[in-house]
Amino acid sequence: EAPPAGCPLYAVAFGPDDAAIFYGGEDRVLRRVAVRGDEPPVELHRFEIDSDSAREIETLVLARHRIIVAYGGTLAGVDPVTGEVTWTWRHVDADQRGTVFHALAASCDGTLVAAGGTDRIAGLWETASGRQIATLPKHPHWIQGCRFSPDGTRLVTACRDGVVRTFDLLTASLESRFVGHAG
Repeated sequence: EAPPAGCPLYAVAFGPDDAAIFYGGEDRVLRRVAVRGDEPPVELHRFEIDSDSAREIETLVLARHRIIVAYGGTLAGVDPVTGEVTWTWRHVDADQRGTVFHALAASCDGTLVAAGGTDRIAGLWETASGRQIATLPKHPHWIQGCRFSPDGTRLVTACRDGVVRTFDLLTASLESRFVGHAG
């Protein structure tokens, strides 16, 4: 039950059959552990970084029988059985500050993932290929959270400026804004 030595964990998700849990953190290792049983965790994949990347797995989500992992400004689709990375997408900042994805969500049908973070732009990717298919209007501050509507037609984002925004995904336009909180 002890975590990897000196390694805070930041991300966790159930696997496709609910029999396993996937998790990762500061050591950039994606692990799988059975929900029931006493087998030790299995190391699925160790993500390498360069000097412009964050050091940890920030968040992950299950999407259509793939684990989507966000580490620094990179998204990766990972086979939950073999640990093989089937695709990667790397954000390239114009000013080289290094983007970090803080928010990641999968559509209910698992065909799309949305991500956002320090670049202040939410994007949409196909789960199967990792191809980016849309970007939404820039937020005034970091995107801290995002989720799809149950019907998959809208995305809601939580921004560090305290505002919740909903976007129409057919037009990639802002639909509404709700003032959150100041604290």
